[in-house]
Amino acid sequence: MITQFMFFSGKGGVGKTSMACTHAVRYADEGKRTLIVTTDPASNLADVFEQSIGHQITPINGVPNLWAMEIDSDRATQEYIDRALAPVRAAFPPQIVKVMEEQMSGPCTAEVAAFDRFTDFLDMPEPHADSFDM
Repeated sequence: MITQFMFFSGKGGVGKTSMACTHAVRYADEGKRTLIVTTDPASNLADVFEQSIGHQITPINGVPNLWAMEIDSDRATQEYIDRALAPVRAAFPPQIVKVMEEQMSGPCTAEVAAFDRFTDFLDMPEPHADSFDM
């Protein structure tokens, strides 16, 4: 099986989460290891699956082959900044690091951080199906 990725995006209220969940459950029911990931700060994946999910990959109760993750934008952004600035902190004085931290404080950094988390799933070693609710 080839790894498959499905992205569900659009305006609020058009059914992205419903479609992403339906897709994910269908693939899991077919025996495909499936992960559903959302970047929505008002995520309702926990409501849909009636369980706590959070920022880590979590198995979904009652649905074999299905896992979910709610990317916490603030946490993902801070993790991205820390990782990106680690070599800078080691090589440059604090005043330069401070300028770079200020440059990374804008809203674009949060979007880059979310995309960076998505790329983590591209490198998963075994075939799987991923459903992204954006």
